[in-house]
Amino acid sequence: MDDRDRGGEAAVGQVREEGLELGRRQHALVRDRARGERGEVHPKLPLGALAQAERAPVELDPGELAPRVGDDELAEDRHDGASARAHEGGHDRHVAPREDLELLLGGDLLDGARELVGPVRRAGGTPAPADGAAGIIWYGGKPPELPPVLSPATRWVQLPAAGVEPWLASGVLPDDVLVTSAAGAYATTVAEHTLALMLAGTRRLHELARATTWTRPSPSTLRDATVAVVGAGGIGRALIALLAPLGARVVAVTRSGREVEGAARSVGPDRMPEVLAEADMVVVAAPATAETEHLIGAPELARMRRTAWLVNIARGSLVDTDALVAALREHRIAGAALDVTDPEPLPDGHPLWDLPDAIVTPHSANPKSLLLPRLAERVETNVARFLAGEELVGVVDRTRGY
Repeated sequence: MDDRDRGGEAAVGQVREEGLELGRRQHALVRDRARGERGEVHPKLPLGALAQAERAPVELDPGELAPRVGDDELAEDRHDGASARAHEGGHDRHVAPREDLELLLGGDLLDGARELVGPVRRAGGTPAPADGAAGIIWYGGKPPELPPVLSPATRWVQLPAAGVEPWLASGVLPDDVLVTSAAGAYATTVAEHTLALMLAGTRRLHELARATTWTRPSPSTLRDATVAVVGAGGIGRALIALLAPLGARVVAVTRSGREVEGAARSVGPDRMPEVLAEADMVVVAAPATAETEHLIGAPELARMRRTAWLVNIARGSLVDTDALVAALREHRIAGAALDVTDPEPLPDGHPLWDLPDAIVTPHSANPKSLLLPRLAERVETNVARFLAGEELVGVVDRTRGY
């Protein structure tokens, strides 16, 4: 959602035995809806408490907490559901009172964990043991660290990331467990960073910032510019809204080709070549899947205008880095602005660091300081909806991989 999972804390929130039956019923309801069957909305059952299961504090990198991907428009429908439960970290699987959080978490994680505890409690949750939990809210940590807290009772897992491919690839999520991601929760935050990259390129800010003498570059503008947004999920749609006041003309490229609000035109992937040829700016905001690997390669770059910029805020794997370096060196496109790269982290000495028309930000579009408030909102929403027997927000489609 590329995941730089170098370890971290897991704040685990769980619902104990009383919520187990609700978890079973809710899972069946979501499963039946996915199959196109009519499911009965069961009455609200007593809410179990939430558990804390913390390990020793480890310094977290923001990217580890929220490996991000520009969720494709397919995510629009599923990421608007909601019904979930649970959250928080603890120690040795025993109930941890609020006043013990500092001893258990410490350091930078203390504030983050508290930001997530509050939403759970506001939605009706309280700390409880892990055994018999129907739901788990996972905060940080590598995929292999999750299985020890799962049990046969687990029916739902909320992940902190928008991108879930490493979780699915690791095979740590049982098939009968409903999984939700944070897809869409960070859309506005990432869209703001995307717009900043776009403006930096069009106004030649990278060139001005590096100048050591008074100079007069030739900037362009987003006004009346054609912007191709490849992948109109949460991030893509948020970006389209930000571009509207600037007068840009947006062409959305989505899997279905259906109309996207705010876009002047929407097309399917079969028409992407013609869109690339007319775009002044190409923004990659699609999910990372087997189908989207090297979505932008040498043929696609060759179709772009010499005055066009490429912006990638999805995953590094969506762009063929070698082909991009070659295109920049040969001045076949105007520039590239990247918040994600392949490989990542981008090694010291890599050509992208030195190319004059490349702007690289180190996967920083969604820093921890901005991530936690949005994740807290998603947690509160899903806990409340779980208790109400409603669909969850951000249900992961394992077949499509996001």
